[in-house]
Amino acid sequence: MRRLILLVVAACCASVVPAHAGPVTLVVATTAGQQYAPPTLVVPQGASLEFVQLDPSARHDIVSKYVVNRKAMFSTKGTAAFGGTLVVAGVEKLKPATYPFTCSIHNWMSGQLIVR
Repeated sequence: MRRLILLVVAACCASVVPAHAGPVTLVVATTAGQQYAPPTLVVPQGASLEFVQLDPSARHDIVSKYVVNRKAMFSTKGTAAFGGTLVVAGVEKLKPATYPFTCSIHNWMSGQLIVR
């Protein structure tokens, strides 16, 4: 399995992952300012996603704002403390589209996942 780990702490830039032959793991992180970095992720269909928690001041997670049958389309299981890493389950099953996400604890935190 190919694994790409991308830790970008830039609030204005989107992260784009080129198409690869195999699965790709993309990492989204939080910053001490309680924001996702990068706030926009572009991934190929079938990619997986990991969440790395780099904010020492609070716990965070990732939860899709879109819900199907009362269940988020993708999310982490639980929250992560500083230095923790969580798999964002369900991303690998998404069809091409744009999916907004948030932190279930801090509703002002938001990002978007673009699947191509």
